[in-house]
Amino acid sequence: LTETGLGTTLPILFLLLGITGFTLPHFGLRWGGVIVGVLFAGYLAASFLTFERGYILNIMYPLLMPPVIYVSSSLARNVAMSIENTKLNLKVVDGYKSTIRALAASIDAKDHYTRGHSQRVTEYALMGALRLSMSGEELETLEYAGILHDIGKIGIPDSILTNPNSLTPEEWGIVRQHPTMGANITRDIPFLEESRNLLLHHHEKYDGTGY
Repeated sequence: LTETGLGTTLPILFLLLGITGFTLPHFGLRWGGVIVGVLFAGYLAASFLTFERGYILNIMYPLLMPPVIYVSSSLARNVAMSIENTKLNLKVVDGYKSTIRALAASIDAKDHYTRGHSQRVTEYALMGALRLSMSGEELETLEYAGILHDIGKIGIPDSILTNPNSLTPEEWGIVRQHPTMGANITRDIPFLEESRNLLLHHHEKYDGTGY
């Protein structure tokens, strides 16, 4: 009798591990156990068949297979779920940005004088934020706020917003309400909660004394 070396045993084990590694993620725990049991039984059968020809397959190696298979399968499944969640999150973020860009476009359509203004404000704000080493979350908040900072102008009458002449004090008072209007418009949008304060205060004087 001659014990088979690692050169024969390891390829067999890797083959079995490969089969289970590809099949287990597609089955539940119950059927995964059945697959492992079948493969283990196959290894035992191979041990008896080779024994008749004078070779011994080490029976200890397969005993390590089930825990290795289940651990590796769980890790693979967790990694796959993390990747899928990341992709879904990116899609959600893209959806958010598409939504706020559409809202910003509605302002451009209403006030041709400021066309592209929100995009330029966003770009300059992000340039400054990067130099200040702001976090990813802060950059995202700033980006949303930059695009939407004038969304409150939707509530300003066209007769005032597109008036080519000088505005009266009363009309200026209405224009100066657009930060508050913007904050109110976005009040019920959860992902804009942090940006809402920037919408509300984007015309505030540096010393906090008002518009």
